[in-house]
Amino acid sequence: MANPVPSACCVVLAAVVVVYAQRHSQQVSHIQYERVGADVTMKCGSMDWDAAVTWTANGTDIDESHLNGSYLILKNVDLTQSGQYSCYEGSSWHLKYQTYLRVGMPPKEPVLMCRSNNYPKGFYCSWHLPTPTYIPNSFNISVIHGTKEMVCEKDAFPKNRCHIRYLHLFSTVKYKVTLTVTNALGKNSTTVTFDEFAI
Repeated sequence: MANPVPSACCVVLAAVVVVYAQRHSQQVSHIQYERVGADVTMKCGSMDWDAAVTWTANGTDIDESHLNGSYLILKNVDLTQSGQYSCYEGSSWHLKYQTYLRVGMPPKEPVLMCRSNNYPKGFYCSWHLPTPTYIPNSFNISVIHGTKEMVCEKDAFPKNRCHIRYLHLFSTVKYKVTLTVTNALGKNSTTVTFDEFAI
């Protein structure tokens, strides 16, 4: 008579493999940006509020005390809570929802400085943020001389600097440089105005 133990082991192993595959199945995820200190609610895709679900953060099960029905509730989030959040249906472990949470801050007013180190060819402007935002930022700089907008040629390194060529030497018309920084949580800007001979 054949020994039933190997067959039983195979069934258990197959079940483990199925659960692993379901928990690691591919699903389109998106990025969710939230401000430090915010309360965050995540819905498990199209699942009903009273559905039985399991949430994970970076592959680790989240305690049910953080759930309101099938919703995940995160209070007063901080930087350590950034990561991938996934929601699975009941005991079947079918992946129903996935998102990557990025916790950060909106940008504060950027610091902008313009100087001339190769007069009379032109001048350069450099900038930085006074505090980090912990999420991606984009910078846009505009340079106006009178009524004419000028090109600011960005350097490959350092990346937060660009050069402007003088249109006319000894011009009495002021230069106006505006820097705008934007990220998923907000935007901010600063403007400096100066004469050619002042930098």
